[in-house]
Amino acid sequence: MKEHTRAYTPSIEKRRLVDRIYLHAVTRPTQVALECGTRSLTYAALAGRMEERVGTLSGSVGPGTFTAIERRRSIEFVVDFLAVLALDGVPVPLDPDLPDRRKETLLDLIRPGVVLRDGVAIPGVVSRDAAEPSGPGEPGLGEPGTTAVADGAYVFFTSGSTGRPKPVLGSAAALTSFLAWQCAEFGVEPGDRVAFLTALSFDVAVRDVFLPLWAGATLVIPALREADSPEATVAWLRHSRVSVVNAVPSVARGWLRHCRTQCESMRTVFFAGEPLEAALLGEWQLVFPGTRTRVNLYGTTETTLPKIWKRLPVSERLTGNLPAGGPVPQTRFCLIDPAGPFDAALVRAALRNPAAEGEIVLVSPYTGHGYVGMPEETAARFADLGGVTAYRTGDLGRVSDDGELVVVGRADDELKVNGVRIHPAEVAAAIRACGPVNDVHVTVERSAGRARLTAYVVPAKGRNLDLLALRRDLTTTLPLAMIPTALVELAELPSLPNGKIDRTALRLLARPGASPGAPTTEPTTRPATTPEPNRRPVAGESQQDRGSVQAESPQDRRSVGAKGPWEQRPVEAEGSWDRRSVGAEGPQDRGSVGAKGLWDRRPVEAESLPDPRSVTVRESSSGSGSAAVRESSAEAGARVVSDGDVERWLADRWAELFEIGAVSAGDDFFALGGDSISAMQLVSRIRRDLGVTLSVRDIFAAATVTAIAREIADRRLLTMDTDELLAMLETVEQDTLDTVMEAPSEREVSGVLGRDLSDAVGRDLPDTAGRDFPDAVGRDFPDTAGRDLPDAVRRDLPDAARKGRSGAVVQDVSEVGERDVSGMSDRRGSLTDGCERGAA
Repeated sequence: MKEHTRAYTPSIEKRRLVDRIYLHAVTRPTQVALECGTRSLTYAALAGRMEERVGTLSGSVGPGTFTAIERRRSIEFVVDFLAVLALDGVPVPLDPDLPDRRKETLLDLIRPGVVLRDGVAIPGVVSRDAAEPSGPGEPGLGEPGTTAVADGAYVFFTSGSTGRPKPVLGSAAALTSFLAWQCAEFGVEPGDRVAFLTALSFDVAVRDVFLPLWAGATLVIPALREADSPEATVAWLRHSRVSVVNAVPSVARGWLRHCRTQCESMRTVFFAGEPLEAALLGEWQLVFPGTRTRVNLYGTTETTLPKIWKRLPVSERLTGNLPAGGPVPQTRFCLIDPAGPFDAALVRAALRNPAAEGEIVLVSPYTGHGYVGMPEETAARFADLGGVTAYRTGDLGRVSDDGELVVVGRADDELKVNGVRIHPAEVAAAIRACGPVNDVHVTVERSAGRARLTAYVVPAKGRNLDLLALRRDLTTTLPLAMIPTALVELAELPSLPNGKIDRTALRLLARPGASPGAPTTEPTTRPATTPEPNRRPVAGESQQDRGSVQAESPQDRRSVGAKGPWEQRPVEAEGSWDRRSVGAEGPQDRGSVGAKGLWDRRPVEAESLPDPRSVTVRESSSGSGSAAVRESSAEAGARVVSDGDVERWLADRWAELFEIGAVSAGDDFFALGGDSISAMQLVSRIRRDLGVTLSVRDIFAAATVTAIAREIADRRLLTMDTDELLAMLETVEQDTLDTVMEAPSEREVSGVLGRDLSDAVGRDLPDTAGRDFPDAVGRDFPDTAGRDLPDAVRRDLPDAARKGRSGAVVQDVSEVGERDVSGMSDRRGSLTDGCERGAA
């Protein structure tokens, strides 16, 4: 494998990628090159934008300079990428949705000469605690601005077996060679519309971008939130008339499972990233009936795009797992002993005497240039055969009777989830850094066609772990794909007599709904505890029923079975709640969703309103003894009935999604069976029905019904305009008046007001409470009402509010109930739940 060097000569192949744009700008200037939402650029306009950007960046980006591009998928990202190539630099895409600590880690590894953050060129950003260079002259671990080899076209990161990511330097020659072959072999032409759906953390994004630009076709980019759930993605593909797409099989399966309409425009699909099952192709044709070209591709980030391919004709009847196929032109493969050494001589011998099975080695003149700044890692995987390079993939394979390569597994412990390569060592290192952990085992458990990244965690002796907090901490250090969706706490890892981990026992423990103590101990049942006395009853629940455990019956499940999965139901027409209906409201109706119309602007379907029968208290069990296990889905103790309309709405959505009879406030979305795909569905549904935009990372960090409901309440509050905020405050005042009028005693009134004002505007407000609250409210409300009302809210309040726009209502409260509210002056809380109850 050739070494990186500071010597540099201009790259002809990188120039070819740029000149291709200029060629199209001359030959088809009015052809649309890029399209994103309502925006588009023709090839002539794209060439002009590139020239402008080159002029802007010429003082910052030089030949071979690593240049981090921190942008979302957009027209601007593509222009920046092309401009850096035009300046002979090396683009390093950096997904802005990654946690800040993760981005710092990647920047430390690559040491870019410049970072383009939202279009602004920032000199090389290097953390003070960056790793020391592992050798002299190694690019990426020296001073900022280190250059790469001339042919270096981009850098993407893979998960590392050493516990840190590995930056892979892609090849411009390999990229242009593959594009020329792909366009010719599969007839990609200017009339095609190619989807850009790959996240910017993965090298398939390069194929998304350059396939249409090489062919003179149109690159179609989803606008923000246009394709943020499986059903939305299929709708976007249809609406955008996409004809070519790159897809990971497991992700495509999510599209198919949740789609609502067919997409007639699709004609070509390239599957890659993981083994492909024939059954998926049948499902694909039902949703994309116009597809005539189906291709299975195999390769790695290190080989710069796929090296093995197989065409899958629609006319052929296929079954089982499909072969990866045969090599692309100028490429060969061989199989070696996974336990043996690796060098050029071994590869030559394997090519002369082909084996029927073993570890897959790809041999080609067009591969990547190894790992930046990691010579030992590069030497372990790459071998220079003189003019061609061999790459040891770590995948196990065999040769079929037809001479095709079939991928059958891994030679090491690397995992794949939704097409993403994950080294358990990197995930385990992140977990150990988050808390008092003695041992960790990370693996993938498969159930019902889905892969779940699962971490078994053994806490340090005498220490306790908060599994929900652990996952929340991981969202600040790892990409979403590497965060375990299942966290299981064990007293010790089960082992076999030979000392190895008992993987069968672990698989049993990881099953959603499995008895936590299985298989080594008998589970013990914990009695349900009585909910707190101030908890507001669920609709339809009598006073004496609050502490009871409702038994699940067939009737409890009828609402789930009758409706079917919630993502399959049609979207209702948008509208606005009619605030005039408030006058017709009775006291018993104040907790219902949409009663006031102040927060929930969009109608919630009648069938999605909470059904009190489906909200039950369930018992949880836990094991005991040395193998005792506690899952993050239910902390030890009784379940608590979901409280609040948003919580109830979430509980119903989860019950439908996971097809279970009941969900309680403390349940963990991921322990119930959720994953990143179902989290995308939940985010989409929350935005559609509740008008609040969360991210998938928010779902990972919050995870429980209660925590997600609080996040929704906070987002709603901070996006309110002035009129809505004033109306909300008046509603809270009116509810306060009603409560005072009905209250039999000072103590009960104090408890109700303190509870109902507890969460809505500031859950974690300091004890100094009402100084900055509007004068009208602060004067007649007790001091605990809201001293540190968020700045975003205070700032937008008009002077009228501060001078007493709602003073009439407040004055009525003070006059009628002065004696009754005086006793709550030292009660504490925030305003979120109270506002929710009054305004929902």
